Amino acid sequence: MKKKGCSSYIIILIIAFVAAYWIAGFSEDSQIDFPDANDTSSLYPDDSSFSDGENGQNIQSGLTGKLGFTYYEQLSTDEKNIYNVFLEGVKNGDTSYKFNNVDCNTFEDSCFQAIRALTYDHPEYFWVACGYSYRANTSLFGNIGSAEVQLAQYSFWNYNMSKKQKIDELEAAVNNVAYLASQKGSDFEKIQFVHDYLIENAIYDHDGLNEYYKTYHDASCEYIFTAYGCLVNKKTVCSGYAKAFQLIMEKMGYDCLYVVGYAGESHAWNMVFIEGESYYVDITWDDADFDRGETPLYDYFGITTDSLEKTHTIGNEFSVPECNGNKYDYFNYTGRHLSVYDYYSAKSIIESQRYNDVIYIRFSSAYEFERAKQDLLTNQKIYTIEPFATGRSCRYVANDNHYILTMFPN
Repeated sequence: MKKKGCSSYIIILIIAFVAAYWIAGFSEDSQIDFPDANDTSSLYPDDSSFSDGENGQNIQSGLTGKLGFTYYEQLSTDEKNIYNVFLEGVKNGDTSYKFNNVDCNTFEDSCFQAIRALTYDHPEYFWVACGYSYRANTSLFGNIGSAEVQLAQYSFWNYNMSKKQKIDELEAAVNNVAYLASQKGSDFEKIQFVHDYLIENAIYDHDGLNEYYKTYHDASCEYIFTAYGCLVNKKTVCSGYAKAFQLIMEKMGYDCLYVVGYAGESHAWNMVFIEGESYYVDITWDDADFDRGETPLYDYFGITTDSLEKTHTIGNEFSVPECNGNKYDYFNYTGRHLSVYDYYSAKSIIESQRYNDVIYIRFSSAYEFERAKQDLLTNQKIYTIEPFATGRSCRYVANDNHYILTMFPN
């Protein structure tokens, strides 16, 4: 979601695929000619260094180690079995599956949970959509029977360049950003680099989203929902930002979750684990879309569950850990948080950023935030602080939910 303009594409996509297959009839055992499974295997991270960076240089694994948190682990035994069948099928190029001796009253729900977990855990399979068609066959006297399932795929997978080339392009893009980020010193600097890179190098594609919702749309607009759209085409929406961030973080050895929920509309963002603590990062809501270019914000960089839930509602399809770490919160880590407002402390924080294109400062409460705005803006004391002392105006954005002033020197 882009502020108030994101898509709720998953449910619509499911409905569209279900309708299409029930009208046209189920094509049993039809297959699309996928690349061999080996073409995608190198997209899987592990805990070692990677030799996939520019000129073959190593991409250093995250310093924190991996906790192994996946949505797969939350599935029931039956759902895990279905997940594994789907995952192996995707690797082998299968699109149709037939299951025998299943309880058809519950099996469809299990399939949906399995494919949802699979697409959340594995954004590298960017052609697989979170949808399917389903048909059950039972006897007249019971619920046990067979079920036929066809996984949904984005239409773009059938067109344009070769499928292997698309996979290779995404892998190269992931490797490049991961390599550049790995050259930074600390965990914070690595993650900030990826956050800023995605904001500065991809745009939120409102036109592509509008095209997708047409009755008949160009298949190429569907890339915006994927990591490929974000990293290769440089056009995306919330899901593409989140999947790209997840792939890069995992490539570097960090645990990173794709999280879905609601923020005005259906929305997607991330949770990243650092030193055993979890933090929320929302690339979309930190992509300001200002007319000064792709200027990153940090309002949703390393925030807690309490902070996130002021504007976001976390989906209930899966459980996610509570985020309560404070160390890697952007404003805490950079010393740009002020608990109690006073002019001289605010002046020090602002002047420490005097040579920056954007200046950030956060306050601890609505009360302190209002005191700061009254003193700095209404009383115009901002014009006694560098770099605003020689200016005639102060352009700023006030985040009333998180008590943040973002200011732009002239």
